[in-house]
This record gives sequence, C-alpha cells and structure tokens, in this order.
Amino acid sequence: MYISRLVLFLFPVLVFMSCSGTDSASVSDPVVANVAGEPIFYSQVRAQFFSSGARPEQEMTREQEIEELREFLPLYVNYRAKLAEARLGGYFVKNEILSELAVYEQQTAQPFWLENRIREQMLDEYIERASVEIHASHMLIMLPQNPVRADTLRAYNRLLEARDKALQGADFDSLSVVYSSMQQGRSVGGDLGYFSVGWAVKDFEDVVFTTPVGGISMPFRTQFGYHIVKVHDVRETVQDRRLSHIFFQTRNDLDVEEALQSAGDIFSDLSQNTITWDQAVEQFSQDRQSAVNNGNIGWVNHGRYDPQFTNVVMSIPSVGDITEPFYSGYGVHIVRLDSIRTFKSDEDFRSEMLSRLQALPRYRETQEFTNKHVREAGSEFIYRDAFDAFESPIYNHTGGFSSVVWDEDVLSAPVYRLNNTTYTAGDFRDWVFANLDTSATTNYHFSVRERFINDVTQNHIVDITKDVFPEFAALSREYLNGLVIFSISEDSVWNYARYDTLSLRGIYEQDPERFQFDDRYFYFRVAANTDSTLNLAISRLQDGISPDSLRREMPGLLIRSDVINDLSQSPFSYLQGLQEGEISQRFDYRNRRTVLLLDRIEPSRTMTFDEAFFRIVSEYQPIRERNWVNRLQQTHNVSMYPERIN
Repeated sequence: MYISRLVLFLFPVLVFMSCSGTDSASVSDPVVANVAGEPIFYSQVRAQFFSSGARPEQEMTREQEIEELREFLPLYVNYRAKLAEARLGGYFVKNEILSELAVYEQQTAQPFWLENRIREQMLDEYIERASVEIHASHMLIMLPQNPVRADTLRAYNRLLEARDKALQGADFDSLSVVYSSMQQGRSVGGDLGYFSVGWAVKDFEDVVFTTPVGGISMPFRTQFGYHIVKVHDVRETVQDRRLSHIFFQTRNDLDVEEALQSAGDIFSDLSQNTITWDQAVEQFSQDRQSAVNNGNIGWVNHGRYDPQFTNVVMSIPSVGDITEPFYSGYGVHIVRLDSIRTFKSDEDFRSEMLSRLQALPRYRETQEFTNKHVREAGSEFIYRDAFDAFESPIYNHTGGFSSVVWDEDVLSAPVYRLNNTTYTAGDFRDWVFANLDTSATTNYHFSVRERFINDVTQNHIVDITKDVFPEFAALSREYLNGLVIFSISEDSVWNYARYDTLSLRGIYEQDPERFQFDDRYFYFRVAANTDSTLNLAISRLQDGISPDSLRREMPGLLIRSDVINDLSQSPFSYLQGLQEGEISQRFDYRNRRTVLLLDRIEPSRTMTFDEAFFRIVSEYQPIRERNWVNRLQQTHNVSMYPERIN
C-alpha cells in the first residue's frame, strides 16, 4: 500500500496508546491537558514518554524529566487531537484501514503466542528431555504424504500385528526386519541406539519420551509413515564434548576395511608419540573443513549426530583420550576428547539450550503448537461421531464428490466448535469443495479433517489471542491508531500539500532565486572487463561514434549515463578539468576498468516552478502541518497545563 513510508511514520506514533483517563484529578496525578472533552493525566503522559524509549528513566534527574515531559506534552496532545479528528472523519471504519489491520493481526498473532507462552514451555520441555538419553528401537511402514485411507489402515493393522507378537515375547528388532519398509535393500526400522532431545522429529520424540522402559507404543504417525517404538533403557545425559577427529571417507565395505587398517597404523603412531595429533590431522584427515583447524568438529551431543558416532565418542573417559579407529555411518574416525562442557550459571545453561532449540525445525514450524494452545484457549470440542458419519459415504464411494449423497440430518449435525462458534457437517462439506480436488473421493484422506480444523483455528486466532493476552489487544489498538494517523495525515497534509497549487506557487514566487540548479555535469560511465576492450571502446568514441551506438556495437561493454553536481567524491573527481566531449583517464571501479566521458556542462540557473515542485512541497508540508494542527486544537478544544508537570 505505502508500507515503507508507513513504517517510518509509525515509529514515533506507535509509542502512544490512545486511552482516556477516568480517574478524577488529584495532586499526585493532575490533569495536564484536555482534548475533545477528555482529560489527559500526568501519569498517562509520563507512561507514554518512557514507553517510547526516548530516554531510560534511571538516566534522568528530576529536573530533566520535568523539562522533557513538558516538551513531550504537545506532541502527545496533538496526537490525541488527530485521533479525535479521525473519529469524526470515519477513518476508524475505512475498509482499507481495517483490511490492513486484519493482515497485521493475522501475521503477528502466532509469533505473539510463541514469544509470550509457547517458547518457554517448549524450552522447559526441551531442557527436561535433554537431561536423559533413551535407547529405543522402532518399526516403520513408510507412506506417501497424503495416503489413501486403505493404505493407512493396512499399515496401522500390520504394526498392531507386530506389536502383539512382540508383547508375546518375539524379538522386537527381528520383527522390525520383517514388518518395516525396505529402502535400498535395508530395513528402515531397527535399533536406534541412545539418543536425546532434538535427534528425531517432534512427533516421534513425543512418543519415545512418554513410553516407559520395556514398553511398546501403539502405532503412531509421523511425516515418514506409521511407527511403533520399544524403549529399552533410559540413562542420564552425558555432558557435551568438544571433539577433534581424523577422518577417512568410505563408500563401500572394502573402503571401510582399508580405512580401518590405515587408521590403525596412525593410531599406533599416535600412541607411541612418533607423530603428533596436529601432524596426523594435516597429513591424513580427509575432512578438509575440520583439518584446517586441527581436526576440531566442535561440540557434540547425543541429539546432533548419528548414534553410531555419538555412542562411541560420548563414552570417552577423560579429556585428552583418543579412541581406537571405528566406523560410523559417516566413515572411519579416530577421535580425541578436547573438553567437556560446563556452564557458569543456570542462565547460561538456558541460553545455550534455547539456541539449540531455535536451530530445530520444530521451533521454526510452530503453527501446530500455536494451534494447539489457541484451541485449548477457545474451548475446542470435536464431534467425532458426526465427522465419522459425514466421512462414511465418502469412503464407501468410488466416483466424484458430486455424486455423494448425505442425509440432511448428517449435514446439519455439528462437527466442530471453537470460541463459541459451531460448525456443521454442511460447513465442512462446503470447505471440502472449496479446498480439495473433488473429482474423485479417493482424494479424501485422514488429514483433511485436520486441515479444516486448522483453517477454523486461523480464522479465530486473532480474537482468541486478544482474549488471552490483553497486551496483544493493546498492540492491535496502537497499530490501528497508527494506520489512522498515517491516513488522515496523508489526506490533510501530504497529499493536500502536493495539490494546493495556489499556495505552492505563492511560496515559489516569493523568492524564485532560492530554487537553484548548481553546475551540472552530464556524463557517461564506460566500463569493460579488460583493458583491450576498454581501449577499443575509447578509440571508437574518439572516432565520433555515440555512446548509444557503441552500446549496440559492443554488447559486453557497460555504458551508463547520469548527472552529478558534486565532483569532490570518487569517481566523479575524474571529471574535473575535462571539456565537453573529453574522456577521463582510466581507473578501476567496481572491479572493472573504467573511464568517464563528459557529455556537457549546464551552468547553474534558477529552476522553473515545475522543476522546483518537490522542493517547494517539502517546504510547504511543515507549514500545512502547523496550520492543520492549529485548526485541530481549536476544533477539539485543546488545552494544556505544562506547569502542572512539576
């Protein structure tokens, strides 16, 4: 709309909250102004001044505070007068303003939940889970992103079958080979080793951390498909370790065998001190990124790397110890323990944990968690039987949605309620037709219901956020006030000043000589990647070819035209002393060999009215602003009592 200008304008405006005092005047909180019949109290002015961040309260003496508050009072009073005028002018109900407010509220509601409630809860959960490491195995039947219902039921039932066998004593990991999907000839399930928070996706982690030792979960869904999990053990987390390594790349089993043998020889030399660690890293490590830093790979924990790697390195006994060569999923390593992390304070610990949390996708993709909190605050209720009744004809139909028939009592039944608003199956049907490919009922899958609920949640998130967080409602009011002030100022000052031609001509005609062009140098900048290309261009220009024709003749040449009046700055200083048509000496500019061609010099002269127009407007705007504010003060009976700020 006019967003860049709006942001600049709102910066000073949004520090104000439009509020009217209701307390009676008192010695401790006197009325310091009146606007449109509403008193403005000392406490309001003081609160708004310090909330603006103009100066920290603790850095001011009492005398300085009085002086600055008295200077601030007219600004705040004029702001309130503009709001009063905007109410009379209907600005608070203008569609374009309310539409922009709605966009702002929708964009800021979710981040507000994150910053004011969800982040701390996520951090507390992260810290609690980071205190332990879990040894688990899983089975996984992979599914596409939007599987048909038959595939999801088949996966669910197969995992139920596997779970029953495991509960009856069959080996879980052996069953995983039979029941899990295969990828590149290998089972995608199996033993995961020990891991901690952040290693797996959130849906998987939630189940693992709520399954008791020895327990087997029910089938559950993640983005990869359906899983079941068995938890073997839980132990206290080992503190982060700072590690260095010597690394050998491997592509197949033969590479692994050869790398282990070579690494074994190096390990022997290290053990006998016939080679230093730094020498071994420099000569043998194939991890070029860490090799330049003596093999340092930074801090390692169970949530960051593959368990095949972390299970070895997190068990190194002492600082300075070096592991024997071992193979991980990455290749073959020799690893040295450089240090074990400690924290000076709980604050430092939480800060580190927060930085790790913020690096995870779960922190960046918080809509799911926000929706959960919003639905709880909005007293959500799901009528699952009614949803099932609506879906039954879909799952039992093979054609398009247009031929599906629902009973009227099914369509009129409520399926969902949020924030005291009830949605029927008929509403859900309309949403499905608007948001889903309805050419075939097979396009309907289990997540459609969830998508509908998420859309409803987004429709209510602003109202629920305002109910839960009064400060969000206050921010929204401030933003609306800012939009209104911007719009009425644009209409009454900025645009008016541009179209008040009579006043503008009056300013110009008072003293046209004030509006001057300095000497102006019109030039071409000619640049090439090589001296030879630039020499050819200079030769052609000296032969009389025009820059425009040269541009067409030599497409690889850079030719730009412009005008400048200050030759003191580089590279325009190269124009000094040139006559019209002359070419400057060569110089480097933006990694190109460059010359300047002086086209012409226009001496200083008085601008015409049209040429001076925008300079005149900029002079007239403050005049128009003062006149407008004076009129507002009269219209809205503004009175100020700065002496009461005392």
